[in-house]
Amino acid sequence: MANPSRGEVAFTVRGREMYVQYGTREIAEAQAALGFRRPDPQQPDVVEDVDVAVYADAEREHQKTDDKGRPVFERRRVLVDAKERQRRMLAAFDACLLNPDPEASVTFFRVGLRPWQRANGVKHTEEAAQDLVQALGLERIRLLHMQALS
Repeated sequence: MANPSRGEVAFTVRGREMYVQYGTREIAEAQAALGFRRPDPQQPDVVEDVDVAVYADAEREHQKTDDKGRPVFERRRVLVDAKERQRRMLAAFDACLLNPDPEASVTFFRVGLRPWQRANGVKHTEEAAQDLVQALGLERIRLLHMQALS
C-alpha cells in the first residue's frame, strides 16, 4: 500500500498495486543511469565566448532590438571553472527531470519503482520491466513521473 505522505504515488497495473517514489537515492540512481556525472574538479578552467542579451531597461524586462526588430546580443568571455561545470550539469539534469523524453521517462519510472520492489521483495527481470512499461504506456508513465515530483 502506497503512503502519499512519503511521496509514494500508487498505480495499478495488471491487477497489482504498485507505487513509484523519488527519494534522494532514486534521484542519484537516475542521474547515473542517464549519464549525468559529476564533472572532474581537477580539469583545467577554460574561457568561453557566450552571447548575452542586451536589455533596454534596468529591470531586464525588455530586450533591446535593432532597427529591423531583431534582438540585440553582445559577446562576453566567461570563465568556466569546476563550479560552473557542476552548475551546468545540474541544470541539464533538472531540465531532464522536469521534462523527460520518452527514454528518460522510462528510466525514471524503473528507478522510481525500486523502493516498491525492495519493500515487497520483488526483482523485475528485463522482460517483466518492459512488460510493465508496455502495459502502462508512455503517457501514463509520464503522468506518474509528474505526480511523484509534486
